[in-house]
Amino acid sequence: YTFTVSNDGNTEETYDLTASSAWSTSVQNTVTVGANSQTTVSVDVTIPSDAGGQTQSVQLTATSQTDGAVSGSDSMNVGLTADYSVSVSAPSDATESSAGTKTYSFTVSNNGNTEETYDLTASSAWSTSVTNTVTVGANSQTTVNVDVTIPGDAGGETQSVSLTATSQTGGAGAGRELEDGSRGAGDSVSVRGPRNPNGAGGWRSPTGA
Repeated sequence: YTFTVSNDGNTEETYDLTASSAWSTSVQNTVTVGANSQTTVSVDVTIPSDAGGQTQSVQLTATSQTDGAVSGSDSMNVGLTADYSVSVSAPSDATESSAGTKTYSFTVSNNGNTEETYDLTASSAWSTSVTNTVTVGANSQTTVNVDVTIPGDAGGETQSVSLTATSQTGGAGAGRELEDGSRGAGDSVSVRGPRNPNGAGGWRSPTGA
């Protein structure tokens, strides 16, 4: 960012320069400006990759080397637009050897530049349970376990188990944006019911036939 340092006096001056911000900054140490003249000074600001939605002040101060009581400063605000992007990855399809509650680990990835909290929804023809929400840091991922209860009479059946993560930041519009994955995303895994332990390795039908 380019600041302007003006020498309003009647003699050439060299100024010590100091840049400050909550984010990392760098600037040349000094600048010399002629009487009643001005020059530009560049300040480099490093914006963190997880700073989406944040705004910070960047200030430049010039202090006369001749008289430390003579100084001037000005500031500007720098913001990073929040980028919302989430994806969900399912584990590999599974074939179970017994009925009951099984746990499947999905991965929720926050591909955006700001920490996000997602509402979680698991769905299947079989009973499912999952934690209500998960918070994931910017450019990070976490594992979410989905419990699925396979009925005792489900031998030979295959059911899809899906997990959907919807950004709380997206508010009411999040559910309408699932297709592009910007504020919500989902994935699923197929699970096959247990083998009949008395059926010589065959699949047990829901009716037991």
